[in-house]
Amino acid sequence: MSKNKNKNNAEPAGTVENIEPVAVDSEKKFTKSAFLMAKKYKGKRDLLGVLLKDDVRYSNEEVETLVDNYLKKEN
Repeated sequence: MSKNKNKNNAEPAGTVENIEPVAVDSEKKFTKSAFLMAKKYKGKRDLLGVLLKDDVRYSNEEVETLVDNYLKKEN
């Protein structure tokens, strides 16, 4: 007894309709102390000390946004 396979109903190779998208956080995140020690933020350490929370990790983009928003608000 052979199984009947209908080739017309088979999905073509490379079809990804049944694959769920996966969120990937490819951006590295760092602690407040890592940003405070970074040469890039040497002139903004006091500001970062106030803006960043001790128990939260931030990406470079998040920190730049926080700093920019703060500086815009102050002007």
